[in-house]
Amino acid sequence: MATRVLAMLTMVLVVYHFYEANRYQKCYESSNHEDDEQVDRYYQLTFKNLEYGTIFHNIVSCFVIFTIVMGMKFSFSDDGAEAVFPIFDFLLLIPIIIGQVIYAKLIARIRNYRLSSFPTANEIKYFVYSYDEAERQANFEQSFLTVFNLNQRILPALYIIIFVISTVTQTQQFMAYLIVAFIHVYINMAQFRMVSSYFK
Repeated sequence: MATRVLAMLTMVLVVYHFYEANRYQKCYESSNHEDDEQVDRYYQLTFKNLEYGTIFHNIVSCFVIFTIVMGMKFSFSDDGAEAVFPIFDFLLLIPIIIGQVIYAKLIARIRNYRLSSFPTANEIKYFVYSYDEAERQANFEQSFLTVFNLNQRILPALYIIIFVISTVTQTQQFMAYLIVAFIHVYINMAQFRMVSSYFK
């Protein structure tokens, strides 16, 4: 399956960027701090590679979950039920778990922030608050743009795409509509929390 290949290639990128983040952090620590240009370069490269590694780790997690779900098969007959589990795809979860532990250790070393290997939403929220002001602002802006594009462009476009597929294949795509509608409603309902917490 193509997603298996993509998952393994992305894992290589995760390893590369985490390794580079660790390497540049060591260079930063051992550098001559009188050379501001070199110190700034090591600092930028450390955090850039850490964030790239994090992004690729999240992407590879998506690929592996997709591959596992697509590979699982359940069939029911008069003789009983049969289940097929893709063992190789489940094995891909091992490097993801290891990567998550390494990520937590890198965060502790590079950002001086103790984050659990499998953090909760609250932990991530307080972790983001520990960023410097410029990075935090960039993070908030990107989060806003992501939600805006999902709400105003991507999800509405998915309704049209599903309608076209439904028309061409002459099949009812009820579940696809339901999933898109659920995400669309969830994004908008989540805004109630922001409004109620801000305008107390």
